[in-house]
Amino acid sequence: MDIAHALSNKCRYSGHTSSFYSVAQHSVIVSLLVPSEFAMTALLHDAAEAYFPDIPYPLRNIMEPLEWIEDGIHKAIAKRFNLTYPWAEEIEDVDRNITADEAWNLMHTKGLDWPGKRTRKGLVIHAEPPEVAKKAFIARYGELLILHPVDDPWHFKAVSRERNKRGEHTDATVGRSI
Repeated sequence: MDIAHALSNKCRYSGHTSSFYSVAQHSVIVSLLVPSEFAMTALLHDAAEAYFPDIPYPLRNIMEPLEWIEDGIHKAIAKRFNLTYPWAEEIEDVDRNITADEAWNLMHTKGLDWPGKRTRKGLVIHAEPPEVAKKAFIARYGELLILHPVDDPWHFKAVSRERNKRGEHTDATVGRSI
C-alpha cells in the first residue's frame, strides 16, 4: 500500500507534463504491455521511486554516483517481492519505448524535441488523478497475486491479525488477497 500511495502521488518526468501523470499509472500500463510472466515485476519496476526521487534523463547521466542508492532500493524491493533483479530486458524495452507515447499524449512538445529515436506504439494515454491511479495500482497488484502468487507473509499476518480481532477464521487462500 505504501508503494501504491507514494507512486500515485509522484508525477512522471519531474512534473513536465501537461497534466499530472503518476508513476503508479505508468507502472500499471507497463505491467499490461509486457508478457504476463513479467507483469508483477513490471508493476514494481519503478517502486524505488516511492522511497527515492526519480532523476530524469539527461540529468541521470551526470548523476551516476547516485545510481547505487536506487539500485540498492530496487534490490530490496526485488527481494521483498521475490522478483528477479536487474529487471528483464522485456520490461526495460517497454519502459524505454512507452516514453514516446507518454510524451505524445501528455507533453506540450509531444517529445519531438527529445534526443534519440523513439517509436510510438499508438497508445492513447489519459492522465488519471492520483486516487484513481492508486486504486488501479492496487487492483493490478491483487490481480497479479492471483495469477502469479508471491510469498507475502507480512500481508498474511496483518490480515490474520485483523480477522482474529473480529473473531473470524483465517484461511491461507483468503489471507493472501489485497
